[in-house]
Amino acid sequence: MDTNTCPACRETMRPTSYKEVRGQGGQVIRRLPLTWDCASSCQHVLGAEEWNEAVSQYEREQRGDA
Repeated sequence: MDTNTCPACRETMRPTSYKEVRGQGGQVIRRLPLTWDCASSCQHVLGAEEWNEAVSQYEREQRGDA
């Protein structure tokens, strides 16, 4: 699945939280996205069953099985 597209609403998903990777001196080397969400917050609004069905449907479409 393309992690940049919400499978439910097809909006672009953006990182909502990060983990900071630090070097030996404590400086931040990079920020890694931990969680992603779309503008409609589908992951939080939809129930688990609806979300899982949206993911499955999106994956089928990406494979050309839909």
